[in-house]
Amino acid sequence: RVLDAHCAAIGRDPAEITRSAQIIVDYADPATTRAHVCALAAAGIRHVVLALPRPYPEKAARWLVDEIVTPVRENGA
Repeated sequence: RVLDAHCAAIGRDPAEITRSAQIIVDYADPATTRAHVCALAAAGIRHVVLALPRPYPEKAARWLVDEIVTPVRENGA
C-alpha cells in the first residue's frame, strides 16, 4: 500500500482519493479481462476504465456488458 504510506507521510486520509486504473480489454479472452477487473477491485480500485482496442467488434457495447460488466458485477466486484 504505497499510496497509503505516502498519504500518512503528509497527513492525508487515503480514503479521500479515488483509486483508479485503466486496462485494455482482450476481445479474444474476456475471462482474463474479468479476472483482472476483479483483482483490481480486490486491491481497492474503485474506478476501472476499460479501453477497447480497434477494430471494435460488432455490437461492442453489448459485448462489453454481456462479457465483462455483468459477470464482474455478479461476482461482487
